[in-house]
Amino acid sequence: MTKGEVADVVVVGGGPAGSTVSTLLKLEEPSLRVTLLEKASFPRRRVGEALLPESGRILARMGAVNRIDAAGFLRKGGATFHWKPGNSPFTESFARAPGLYEDELGRRVPRHSWHVVRSVYDQILLDRAREVGVDVRCPARAKRPLTADGRVVGVTYDDAQGGAARLDSRWVVDCSGPARFVGRGLALPVTDSELGDLALFGHYRGFRWDEDLFGTPMLCRTFITVTPHGWAWLIPISEDVISCGLVTRRSVLGDALDPQTLLQSELQDTPHAAAVLEGATLCPEPGAVPPAKVHTVRNWCVRHTRSAGAGWYLAGDASGFVDPILASGACVAHSTGLAAANAVLTELRHPEIAPEELWAAHGDYSETLWRGFQVMARWWYERRDEGLEGWSSVAAKLLSETRGAVFSSDQEAFGAVIAGYLADHRLGDLGLGFGATGLRQVFAGLGQEELLAGLGADTDRRARVRRRDDLVLSEEGYLATDVDSSRWWRLAAFKLEFGGKTQVYRPSLPLTHRDDDGLKRTSAIVQAVVENADGTRDVERLVSWVKAAVGAHPDERFSHHMANATILHLVRLGALETAGD
Repeated sequence: MTKGEVADVVVVGGGPAGSTVSTLLKLEEPSLRVTLLEKASFPRRRVGEALLPESGRILARMGAVNRIDAAGFLRKGGATFHWKPGNSPFTESFARAPGLYEDELGRRVPRHSWHVVRSVYDQILLDRAREVGVDVRCPARAKRPLTADGRVVGVTYDDAQGGAARLDSRWVVDCSGPARFVGRGLALPVTDSELGDLALFGHYRGFRWDEDLFGTPMLCRTFITVTPHGWAWLIPISEDVISCGLVTRRSVLGDALDPQTLLQSELQDTPHAAAVLEGATLCPEPGAVPPAKVHTVRNWCVRHTRSAGAGWYLAGDASGFVDPILASGACVAHSTGLAAANAVLTELRHPEIAPEELWAAHGDYSETLWRGFQVMARWWYERRDEGLEGWSSVAAKLLSETRGAVFSSDQEAFGAVIAGYLADHRLGDLGLGFGATGLRQVFAGLGQEELLAGLGADTDRRARVRRRDDLVLSEEGYLATDVDSSRWWRLAAFKLEFGGKTQVYRPSLPLTHRDDDGLKRTSAIVQAVVENADGTRDVERLVSWVKAAVGAHPDERFSHHMANATILHLVRLGALETAGD
């Protein structure tokens, strides 16, 4: 076995999670020696062509958006669902219009996602990792993690020639997908989901484009429908080729049917799918050589109960995957990859944060994603006959409980979930979410007019603000990270107890003030708002009192902005009440 090779970070797996981790590490810290091991020769086949727009911010940070947008993939603007027999399909569009926009850091970020060919998509991302200096070894099959004194210290692997080799490292990030390289190697406990456990999928050429189901080729949608024994996805990959898949139970396949017969039978027994596929023929997936084939994936609903430890992190499907109903796989891969990269950088640069806290925070974030998407998927399997209203209320309750997010309607919350915002790191420290004017209010500054408009149409400048008589406020701390920074932060959270219920408020904080002084001042502003909201002061006077209470700040806009935002958030959460003169 070859000895003597050393890396700072070994990333196992070259899919979206692995490319995300390795690219972000090299972009942020070029001196890091990052080696990526991928067992397959690229391009490779992978299922999962529908992406969510939340991934766009991470792709922008990776410097990959323009490459993906230029690859010719169809742009995705939402999803169409059909499950209740006799009812018409219903469509949920992503909240933002198609095209690109500049985010608060000036990056070009898509307001849409894409229907991608995964072999092409994964190749684009892996090439980007190589371009920024990642040592990509492909094919190279990781064999087992190496441990010493309770810490993972490297891996053994087979190189491109099949020879055994060893690579020592400070960290190993497992992005190996269902292979779960570190999880299996360390015998980490798993938790199983009892949702669908068999997927069959293939590609068909010559389908009929139905705009009611798919939108237009300029901005298309995924179509999800029930079938006699499960549910199916239909995802246009081009104007001529469509990806079709069936999610069901292994027992349905049994010994009597082959995968192709079962898939085609289920699609033909589903009216909308049958009409779309009339005259279409099974074809090889884009970029593959004949013959055409229906592929099978089994047993994906597994999650490790730990996602980080001494010398190791899990990201993507290696940590856990629930179900494809919400097309969350790539979004979770990018999001947990970002979290793992930022955790490694935090361990490297910020010794004041204990590694054990980071491991727990990374695990909590991964667990929140897995359980959140599982809640949404479970409702689909168990209660889909109730219609869209039931699913929307589940989405609103989920985002309120896991992110402290308040939306103007359940439908708006549902739209946020299907766009991937459950994975949004910013939701962890907003307290408002994407309701009403959303992030523009929080990050672009909140003026007096916007504040009063946000408090309600009947509220004028003389609106007085008072805390609820039974409000109890207590401060807690938590670790969080986001796409706009390269580390995990210790942020403030407030437990609000009133009316027999408990809510968590996590104040927003402008990126330019995410430092020790900004964090302390934010906590002081929240406490000052609550203490001085006694019903005798209108909004304008309350903001002035709060600014005086916390003291002068070199950036006058910061305290003014934070006081305004805090009042608005606490009113929307129900902890403060307003009344006009």
